[in-house]
Amino acid sequence: MPDRVGQQLGNYRLTRLLGRGGFADVYLGEHLYLKNRAALKVLHTSLADEDVEQFLAEAQTLARLAHPNIVRVLDFAVERGNPFLVMEYAPRGTMRQHHPRGSYLSLETTTAYVKQVAAALQYAHNHNVIHRDIKPENILLASHQQVLLSDFGLALFSPVPELLSTQEMSGTLPYMAPEQFHGRPRFTSDQYSLGIVAYEWLCGIRPFEGSAWQIVNQHLSAPPPPLREKDPSLPKAVEEVVLKALAKDPEQRYVSMQRFAQAFEQASQQDERALHADSEVTSPLHPIELSPSAISRRVFLSASRADDAFIRRLTADLRQRGMTICNEPQETTGDEAPHEGELARRAIRAADLVLQVASPHARSSRALKEHLQIAGIYRRPVLCVWAAGDDIVKALPSMGEQPPIIDARQDRYEKALAEIVPYLERELPDDSSEESYPTGPIGEPRNPYKGLRAFTGDDATDFFGRDTLTAELIGKVKEMLAPEQPGMHAARMLAVLGPSGRDSSKARCLEASTGST
Repeated sequence: MPDRVGQQLGNYRLTRLLGRGGFADVYLGEHLYLKNRAALKVLHTSLADEDVEQFLAEAQTLARLAHPNIVRVLDFAVERGNPFLVMEYAPRGTMRQHHPRGSYLSLETTTAYVKQVAAALQYAHNHNVIHRDIKPENILLASHQQVLLSDFGLALFSPVPELLSTQEMSGTLPYMAPEQFHGRPRFTSDQYSLGIVAYEWLCGIRPFEGSAWQIVNQHLSAPPPPLREKDPSLPKAVEEVVLKALAKDPEQRYVSMQRFAQAFEQASQQDERALHADSEVTSPLHPIELSPSAISRRVFLSASRADDAFIRRLTADLRQRGMTICNEPQETTGDEAPHEGELARRAIRAADLVLQVASPHARSSRALKEHLQIAGIYRRPVLCVWAAGDDIVKALPSMGEQPPIIDARQDRYEKALAEIVPYLERELPDDSSEESYPTGPIGEPRNPYKGLRAFTGDDATDFFGRDTLTAELIGKVKEMLAPEQPGMHAARMLAVLGPSGRDSSKARCLEASTGST
């Protein structure tokens, strides 16, 4: 394939080749105007005119996937018949780069990785997307033990038998499920592939090795060697879970990615009761219903710094009950370290629920008000925990409609904690429903408000591809500027701030009359 470094794709200039795969090349790109970086995956295929519409429709589905463990698709297009995807850039690289072939990972680390990849896949399956290419090269490292699943774009191009004899398939074949060789991928095909990855992480070698056709034949007919033959120290329960995920018959695997991850975690703790908990067989291809009580919830704690003692206590108690606190800062490097407002925005977006701590200090807290606004933008439910004060009205920021309130003052704390946990276990509203704004990134907030801070290149998607929303906004502005009565002259001042915020935007004051824009 030609080297495209220096070329332009869309609004991005390709600055460096990051990697080359069987189906695509990945480049580091810099936006021509915003100067932010992104990873551009240029697929090794040329689309005929009749195929372009299908690619764009399927790529649009991928762009809707918004999950903390999925690399987000920012944009996609076809130029001169060449399809490409613009994705978030993960500078720490792939799992294969961090753990080369032959590396052993601890059971604890493997469990942490499997849980996160399974969570990403369960989310994708619930949206009727099969990955089809799970392997260490497509799992990226975002921060310490936090992983991101990439290359959902390759789900658009299922491997075909003609490619099996080429080197381009060498990286994918060892992880493919038997049914994929017959062109019939299903949800549990991803489970099989993740089972292969987990097998390799635990013992340093994949279950099936050899030439391309030898690997195919082993996938189709040979049982995988028992894990404990490679590493006798592994719990027998873990071996049984992995081998079930590697069943040749898809119907004999776990019913969902969630069940597989739960069984793996329980087995890693040598909980023998988990081994036969899943007697169900895999369902046909349709959305999988989650059991909300079994999901580990991500919680963002919104509180004044003056309530730090209460927050520390609440954080410890929620963690003991299996909750993940999103407020903790992620690993960053040097100049790329985001500021506090950006960290809060990312954490709220990743959270399932926002817990607002109400106290006499909360009403005057600017941060709390911004947290609530961001929660509204991302449609995150809010629950108020009343920590101190005699008047709840004076303990809450004045932000319109108030959330449900749980009294946790003094000796009510333990009872309140018992009320909080069941609330977190309720089924949360699905924020992936489509709105009637097809030109915007589906699943993202319509309002790009990020707080009183400068916008950065990471916010580019909030200002591009929003033609429908822009037209609606112009209509509302015209309505606002219209005179109260016909024939009257209406004078208004409209301040327009550009997306570059305080760094370089200018305010324009316009004296508008009827019909002004």
